[in-house]
Amino acid sequence: MFDTKADYASQSAIPGLHDDEIESRVLSRILLRQAERHGSRTFIDVCGRATSFEDMLDVSWRLANGLRWLGVSRSDRVAMLLPNCFELVATWFALSNLGAIEVPTNPGLKGDLLCHNLNNCGAEVLVADAGALTELARVQEHLPDVRTLVLVGADPGDARAAGVKIGRIVRFEECLATPSAPDLATIHYSDPMAILYTSGTTGPAKGALMSHHHCYSWAAAMAANLGYTTQDSYFSALPLFHTDAQMFGVYLPLIYGTRATLVEGFSASRFWEQVRGSGATATNLLGAMAVILMRAPPGKDDRGNPVRVCQCIPMVPDKEAFECRFGMRLVTGARRRPVSWLSTRSMPRGPAHAESPIRTGRWPWSTAGTGPCRPALSARSSRARGRAGACFPATTVPTQRPYRRSETSGITPGMQASWTRMAGSISSTG
Repeated sequence: MFDTKADYASQSAIPGLHDDEIESRVLSRILLRQAERHGSRTFIDVCGRATSFEDMLDVSWRLANGLRWLGVSRSDRVAMLLPNCFELVATWFALSNLGAIEVPTNPGLKGDLLCHNLNNCGAEVLVADAGALTELARVQEHLPDVRTLVLVGADPGDARAAGVKIGRIVRFEECLATPSAPDLATIHYSDPMAILYTSGTTGPAKGALMSHHHCYSWAAAMAANLGYTTQDSYFSALPLFHTDAQMFGVYLPLIYGTRATLVEGFSASRFWEQVRGSGATATNLLGAMAVILMRAPPGKDDRGNPVRVCQCIPMVPDKEAFECRFGMRLVTGARRRPVSWLSTRSMPRGPAHAESPIRTGRWPWSTAGTGPCRPALSARSSRARGRAGACFPATTVPTQRPYRRSETSGITPGMQASWTRMAGSISSTG
């Protein structure tokens, strides 16, 4: 099966890789395993804040206890209205420990668009930063479910001064006050982990309910497409409220025990400098981002970056020119945003990596299927099904067996999305 002992050791470092490990395809279990394996080694750098595997585990446990103190429990939804920041990732991981569901929301949404997402998911707890306070004060009368506001980088006094009247307002740091304790909830791989919303460009945004197994499979498919290994590292300039940054930029490196680097957003003028600083060997771009990079004046250091492979969707018009100029291989894929994704060419050129399915014959997802999740929502959110823009699981299936592909063939209707909005606005100066 494996050519060398090193190949075998590398394979064993990837939790959930084979079908007999399907029960381990749960975010909180993967974080625990990688913290035990890699300890103080740096796991993630978000906007300049670097954290090790073991420190991320500690923060996620402490924050889980704090959120439990706020009343968050299994299957509850917690919305996040945050830019790319460490606190967003920590909250996501903490909610996984509780069996609760993260709902990252575009912090640029305003008015009815913002209210729709927050009301649709039924979240009673909202995590937000100072930048959201003015808009929250303006629309709070239309957010009857939100009862608790957790503030990142701001104090309750700041919120009250901005006119926010939400009943309970606490600082993020208050939720970290409780001691760490290894009391992870027993979570099944088919349990829901996230609700991720479409951009809402053709109507009310649709919330896709995604299971732990679904998200693992998404990241694993990306790894196969890139030929990603435990020797790689990842860079992302995309927003954490979207699947690309979450599943590719964070979850994929976690599964492989590698380093992840995320920045505030895409900047054409700073992109290559940031990539070089990260040392990342893999990344992904939206098609418009790649076009903008190609339009920049050629530089003598264009090939002087560490990236060996990049996924680009849709593919840049002149693929070969991009590869030649920047010294990397481009791959692409197709997706039904934001819940399913497939590679249009997952076989890497040249010799297969030791961890590649091409070499091992073992694909990093269950051959039984990759269904989204069983519904585990409250009656309030369940009643929302059938309304325009309602949050909904794709199928209702038993929970103690893997999904058959026939059950997951229609995860959601086709969803139109604005990639420019997801990537962020791009000024004339980059």
